[in-house]
Amino acid sequence: LVDLDAVVRGLGKHGRGRVLLHGPSGTGKSAFARHVAERLGRPVVARQTSDLLSKWVGGTEQRLAEAFASAEEDGAVLVLDEIDSLLQRRERGTAFWEVSQVNELLVQMERYEGILFATTNGLERLDAASLRRFSMKIAFEPPGADARAELFRRLAVAAGLALRGDEAAGRMANVSGVVPGDFAAVLAATRLTGDDVDAAWLER
Repeated sequence: LVDLDAVVRGLGKHGRGRVLLHGPSGTGKSAFARHVAERLGRPVVARQTSDLLSKWVGGTEQRLAEAFASAEEDGAVLVLDEIDSLLQRRERGTAFWEVSQVNELLVQMERYEGILFATTNGLERLDAASLRRFSMKIAFEPPGADARAELFRRLAVAAGLALRGDEAAGRMANVSGVVPGDFAAVLAATRLTGDDVDAAWLER
């Protein structure tokens, strides 16, 4: 297990680092990156793959360079989501521009003097050389039973319900495969309905 608090302290001390966060969607990878930025008192420059990909030759490389330059200039934490779409294995590239995009991103990562978080749901699709560019790789997995119970308890509190820890544990005991993003979605739904909810409604 990785001590995430130690990671935050290390990044704060050194002011630089390239961290790959990998795991299923909704497990909190991007949220953790933003949490680190908040803890360190730094702004965030976040880019989705759709923000960076361009239909013009050389356009993606230019957008990548601009994202890194912007983050470095502002002393920001740079967050690149769905990095596997940009760092796909080069042997799978069918056109020179696909390989060029990977090369450009690797060069930018190597030169970058700030804090970079990259997230992916598909670790196996990443270019092998790119994995060596990251100083740390952290896996985010669906929460275990205790964590699910605590998330459910916090969800209930946010929805205006008083729920004991043992009741939350009981309701989550036979639930598996849920991720923090699922709890956030349920909370958003309670705010949309405008109706009173109970623990059974939340569990559904």
